[in-house]
Amino acid sequence: MKVSTLQSDFDKVEASMIIVGALENCKDDPLVGKDAGSLGKLVKEIIALEDFKGESGELLLTYTHGVIPTQRLLLVGLGKEEKLTINDVRKAVGAASRKARD
Repeated sequence: MKVSTLQSDFDKVEASMIIVGALENCKDDPLVGKDAGSLGKLVKEIIALEDFKGESGELLLTYTHGVIPTQRLLLVGLGKEEKLTINDVRKAVGAASRKARD
């Protein structure tokens, strides 16, 4: 398994999976805003169906269905913004890594 990090538009990333962290109540997150692009529309639909809430420790693995070049999307819940610590982010990255490895 090759892991890398980068800052890029999701529409330009070709990988087997991307991992995206999302805060609880992420309906207002720029990722799912009206100008968020193809990935944002997919995430917005997932949130609207209440399949993902962004709670701390929550993971949701889904297929992108060709919306972006990446085959799979792993959403990682970060919990409430006001309570988020670097340790919470570390735990989320660890959980996401274990899920991606499975």
